Amino acid sequence: MQIKLTAPPLLKHETALPASKSISNRALIIHALTKGKDMPQNISDCDDTFVMVRALTQSEETVDIMAAGTAMRFLSAYYATHEGTHVLTGTDRMKQRPIGILVEALRNLGARIEYMEKEEHEKVFFLFYTNSFLIKRRKKEIGVYNILGMGKGHIAKMLALETIVVAGTSIGLGLLLGLLFSKLMWLLLTRMINYDVRM
Repeated sequence: MQIKLTAPPLLKHETALPASKSISNRALIIHALTKGKDMPQNISDCDDTFVMVRALTQSEETVDIMAAGTAMRFLSAYYATHEGTHVLTGTDRMKQRPIGILVEALRNLGARIEYMEKEEHEKVFFLFYTNSFLIKRRKKEIGVYNILGMGKGHIAKMLALETIVVAGTSIGLGLLLGLLFSKLMWLLLTRMINYDVRM
């Protein structure tokens, strides 16, 4: 049996979700990533959601997420897909919460992240993100892998393997083409300088 699945040309759907902090922050991030025109309605009025809205609607370099741990993690991943320099900071208690696993995963995907204070914690750290070719071109593909159940470690290994294969192929082709065309280039060079070549 063969089943053929075809995506419709246009998807349009309205979903009424509860105004929870978790769902509201995810809806705001999805809205920002898709560059939607209409802001999500009926979102939570808690501090975490307020911080998220402020960060996504204002173009400030330094973002104070106060005590919003969810906002810290979501915004770290969000800024990793955008060009620019951003500083994320928070309360003293927030700065003691670990974030090393997320930072390492984003670094493996191409983001450039530097801590301004103590390593492995959310001590006002400096995030310098370059919109790398990998993140810019393949963020949707990586997102699908994540939805399908692939962990960050598996995705990082896959990307590392692809990098090794591409590098090996490039080096191999470079050496092969160099051997093939070295004689030809030598003959052209000697002809240009009128050098008498005797075989």
